[in-house]
Amino acid sequence: MHVYPLVFIVASAFRSAVNLYGALSAWSIAIRDKEFLVEMRLRNHEPIANKPVPVGDVTPLDPDVEVDPDRPVLVNMLMEEGNQA
Repeated sequence: MHVYPLVFIVASAFRSAVNLYGALSAWSIAIRDKEFLVEMRLRNHEPIANKPVPVGDVTPLDPDVEVDPDRPVLVNMLMEEGNQA
């Protein structure tokens, strides 16, 4: 006679365990994602090199662009597009 309440107790305990596992999984994924974003934000603030690279030493990506040695590459690229630096 006392079997039916035991079935409901076991079923509800199992369902509660499944729900708790799902909630803990979602919480751990959220924490992992936040930590990843913090790590990426910290990497963005790290210096790339110890000494800065002069703008004139940068080569253009397009090999057809002529580089004037008296002006930096960035100024050349801006002037070719019609912009004024």
